Amino acid sequence: IPLPVSGAFHSPLMAEAADQLAQALAKATLGAARVPVVANVSADGEVSVERIADGLVRQLCAPVQWTRSVRYMADRGVSTYVEVGPGQVLSGLIKRIEREAQVLAVNDPETVRTVAQALRA
Repeated sequence: IPLPVSGAFHSPLMAEAADQLAQALAKATLGAARVPVVANVSADGEVSVERIADGLVRQLCAPVQWTRSVRYMADRGVSTYVEVGPGQVLSGLIKRIEREAQVLAVNDPETVRTVAQALRA
């Protein structure tokens, strides 16, 4: 689904930023994920540091596999999603793919508390 965006994200125009991110990640100390990180470039869960870092770099220039990513998670029993940041575009897209999904949004300190309470319940 084409979305109106404020930048050339997920396109070849982000190649310079991808190079810079790769350099920064090479210097960072990262540990293996405790739960799989779903890379939107592959729509697959990753736990190794190398594969997660590679996915982060590649996603800057590659199309987002959003529908496949949400279905991957849903097929593995994920029923609650948390959108972090301004707006709720992704929440709406998730509900179109998985109508029964619970989608929570975090966009300020108050909603952090509200969502944390909902997740504990």
